[in-house]
Amino acid sequence: MKEDKWLFRTKFIKISLIACITLAVLCMSAMMVYASSKVVVLSEEEQAELEKSKEPESFTWKIVLEEKDSRNKTDKIADTENCFVIPHHLKNADDIEVSVRYDVKKLQIVFKDNKVLYQPYGNIEMIESGIGTYDVDTTLSFTLKEACYANVFFYDGELGIRFEPVKENTKKVVVIDPGHGGKMTGTKVGDIEEKNVTLRIAREVEKMCRNKDYVVALTRGYDTYMNTEERINSIKAVDGDFYIGLECCSDVEDTQRFGMSALYNSKYYRNGLNNVSFADRVLKSTCEAAKNRAEGLIEATDEDVILRVLGIPGMTLYTGYLSNPEEALLLDDSEYIRKIAAGIVNALDEVVDLK
Repeated sequence: MKEDKWLFRTKFIKISLIACITLAVLCMSAMMVYASSKVVVLSEEEQAELEKSKEPESFTWKIVLEEKDSRNKTDKIADTENCFVIPHHLKNADDIEVSVRYDVKKLQIVFKDNKVLYQPYGNIEMIESGIGTYDVDTTLSFTLKEACYANVFFYDGELGIRFEPVKENTKKVVVIDPGHGGKMTGTKVGDIEEKNVTLRIAREVEKMCRNKDYVVALTRGYDTYMNTEERINSIKAVDGDFYIGLECCSDVEDTQRFGMSALYNSKYYRNGLNNVSFADRVLKSTCEAAKNRAEGLIEATDEDVILRVLGIPGMTLYTGYLSNPEEALLLDDSEYIRKIAAGIVNALDEVVDLK
């Protein structure tokens, strides 16, 4: 008897569940049919907001340059009559990259992880035109009327730039040439690319030399492709007194090979400093600072066009082997990058005074 009651209850529960599920499906179908038959009318404001939400992630605009005395605009930056100002509330100055291409007279400013339509103001005497783009970062690109150094400073969240025409510079100029760039990545190991390693070292050298008695100019300060002719034109545009190229090494047959080396042009000699001595000083200083081994000096061949055509002390520093897994990780480490840069700067402090 008890078994009959249990079977009855079980059947009843099953039938009830099936009925509930069927009813829910029918109700959902009816709601979807009803909703699809309705026309939604949006106000003009709602339509505008909808269109705005459909805007592409990338955006480009022409920068309207305002020639104003920035002291009348704000009192945050002192003595800015010759300053080009980009208002921006900085959280971290490291989130901004400023670089110049001297051969094509271009200034580029990148605001990382940022999307703002900036409107600069101040002294625009040296600026021909400007254009801005944003996707992940915001990039401002300016065409300059002549080759200029961009002296950058930050004050209370604003970015100030003072331009110094290259032709008016009286200090000695050291050109740092980070190899590769753009589509030419160089040696690549996982996510580590040679073009980025050389650029990071170059930017660190530039940063460390901002208050020196000599000027450091980069052939490229951002990820852009440059051919040999463009690099030579950059060196000539700033009338460089010294040249240091930056490269990495690779040896697929011996992945345990490590260390630094330097390339020089033995045919050059002037004012008591030849390229062998220059290359030797930079290599030794860098190896000491980075605590790495020196593989030695290598004489340039006819294929090393830049070193062959320069009439100034010049060398190329090979900063290590990306084909060596351990050295590749070092070359991706920020602290190690700073050590290499410090070694280069220590050598320059000695050498620049000799010439």
